[in-house]
Amino acid sequence: MNYVLVQIAKRYLCITACETVGEAAANGTANKGNSKKQADPNEKKAYSFSSPLIIPVDKAVLKDKSSVWEDPALLARLVKDGLSTMNHSEVRDVILMVESYDLTCQEYQHIRGAKRIIEGLAIDRIRDFVGEAVSDFSVIYKDYSTYKTKEVSEEITSKAFAMPKALADDLVAGFKSFSLNLIQIIPSEAAMIYAAQKTIYSFNKTVALISMDYSAVRVFIAKNGVPLYCHEFTSPVDEILQVIEEDRDLSTAAAIDYLRTAGYGFKNECRNASSKRKIDDIAENLIDDIVRNVRLVTMSLNISIDQLFLSDFLAYIPHIRNYFVGFGLAGEVMLVSDTFNTGSVVPEPSLKARDDFYKNGSYFLMNELMNCGTVFENNLIYGLKAQQAKTLDDSAKAAKVGCVGLGILCVAGLAFFGFYFGRSVVDDMIYNNTKYDYAKTLIQQRDDITQSLANQSQDAELLPRTQLYCEDVINQLDTQVVKKMKSFGSYNITHTTDGDESYSIPISGTIKDFPAFIDLQNSIKEDGYFIMNETFSVSDDPDSGLYQLSAQITTDKTTVEARNAANKSTNNSNAEN
Repeated sequence: MNYVLVQIAKRYLCITACETVGEAAANGTANKGNSKKQADPNEKKAYSFSSPLIIPVDKAVLKDKSSVWEDPALLARLVKDGLSTMNHSEVRDVILMVESYDLTCQEYQHIRGAKRIIEGLAIDRIRDFVGEAVSDFSVIYKDYSTYKTKEVSEEITSKAFAMPKALADDLVAGFKSFSLNLIQIIPSEAAMIYAAQKTIYSFNKTVALISMDYSAVRVFIAKNGVPLYCHEFTSPVDEILQVIEEDRDLSTAAAIDYLRTAGYGFKNECRNASSKRKIDDIAENLIDDIVRNVRLVTMSLNISIDQLFLSDFLAYIPHIRNYFVGFGLAGEVMLVSDTFNTGSVVPEPSLKARDDFYKNGSYFLMNELMNCGTVFENNLIYGLKAQQAKTLDDSAKAAKVGCVGLGILCVAGLAFFGFYFGRSVVDDMIYNNTKYDYAKTLIQQRDDITQSLANQSQDAELLPRTQLYCEDVINQLDTQVVKKMKSFGSYNITHTTDGDESYSIPISGTIKDFPAFIDLQNSIKEDGYFIMNETFSVSDDPDSGLYQLSAQITTDKTTVEARNAANKSTNNSNAEN
């Protein structure tokens, strides 16, 4: 293997080694059926990938740091140790995949212009967030256009990404101290945009890709090769793994193996009821939020999704496809590997990765990332070149100075300001376009509902609380009554708290015969949890040969506590004897 891809989650790292399929064939680690080496170095390459390794980042290891981002030397050491664990100590080149929520990002629209001016716009968009400190940031940008047309007025969407230069330098130095070369810090979203433009077929239709791995969930919507929407969300896996670890007393790595085996249906196998409730909360808060965002985008753009593709590690766990089918987001839901054909450049799991049941589509985004540019492109280590990263103000000053000697530069400067002013007007027009009014209304309604729910939660916290015995009452009813009857017709629990918490429960059903009723009545009396009223009805049913029973039982907190105390005293006496 020649490279290692590093992903950073909240509680762990995920590292995956890779090399081109041709190199994998030479090393004897590739699938022999697809080991033909690319002839043209400029063509898209297929890469061979190892099984991902999860490296837990314990709080004890972090010490006083809140994240591994704050300790580049620790990050490098964990990656170095991980490569040794994977038996890939030969790897030296590191590629750090970063998610947009760990960066400073801004999406914006513009018309066509010189590359230098467009790069200046990216710098200015980041300036909106960080002010004059923008000179301390490394900035790159990606535009969504496929450049199939050359109209100057064509509306183009771009996204700027930035991170502090000092952090990038510290990361490079940290890896270097462990004899590793950090050659690229690249946003994962760059690979998503590349996939939308080059790989996912969207001619004359609208498609969506949901990339799900151990660090993030990424979504893009594209039509005719042009991304309409691209966004990243924190992966629910981190929180789900915490629930599995606690529910089954597993390590993080073991919890991932369990999740890959059981799939999304694992929530039905939770040992504790609280674990299942936590899983439902995670699904509602994270996964449903993604679905709501996608629906909002499709409504605002007045489009419908024809095909939805699932890719990367989590797309291949059991039941996940059916889970997304249930949302009704698209006419067709498929795995990204369903689109592969003989002409596709397909990522290859290594032999060990195949043994670990990873699929070609498990590495879709990583393969796109390895192909979406040279080491100098989309790289936050370098950012935009110094001469290209001038701000619009600097460009204006250069135009004014140049016009003293060359009138043509003055004309260029005026043209530039005309472009920038026009761009500002276009932005305002886009924002005020009535086609977005419905989306704005939906967003406002969502915010109002969220605030209302928050207010209700705050009000609920102020209400007095008391422990109810209803769950225990139902369990005792099932054990003492329901299981001893032939059939149980119905019951109605009446709960009162007038001085003492009490329950009144009318019951009806069938029993074998009258002696069976006497046994039921005696067992209830001996247990002491319930009291059966003296008024009851037991009658013969000739059609069934059984007896119909109607009765009423009651219990209250005082009776239950007295009964429990008596049982505890009896158990203690038996233990002493």
